[in-house]
Amino acid sequence: MMAHVLAWVRTLVGLVALGNVLEWLLPSGSLRRYADLAMGLVILLAVLSPLVSWLRPALTAPDVARWFAPGSPAAFAATLARQQRDEVAAMLEALPGVRAVEVDRGPPVAVRLQVDRTADRGALVQAARAAVEEVMAVPGREVGVTVADAKGGP
Repeated sequence: MMAHVLAWVRTLVGLVALGNVLEWLLPSGSLRRYADLAMGLVILLAVLSPLVSWLRPALTAPDVARWFAPGSPAAFAATLARQQRDEVAAMLEALPGVRAVEVDRGPPVAVRLQVDRTADRGALVQAARAAVEEVMAVPGREVGVTVADAKGGP
């Protein structure tokens, strides 16, 4: 805690010193007024930064999104699940040898890949598990991955 306060005070002292140097270097006139305004805003943000970081844990992304999302929490959850499925599918479709991807949110999460015959299936299974783990926060070992040959593939 004390280290955070010390870093905050150092930041404030540094910004005030920088502001004084800029004020000393700039000629008087309209440019100086804008520089003073900008430095004042930067110092104000630096002063308020501990308050923002203190409030940040209380303001999680799903809570904030729920405030602005139309409809019920169930509609928000469905939208989030659809976005996660689409993101995982896009990540996997970008891999070489992947022709089509289906993601079922589950539980359990299931990923079906249609791939070229020449594709490295082991690497694709690992990539699918890693993508689901990254986007959906589901442990990779709990993801079922099925790999099949694409119809009409090489």
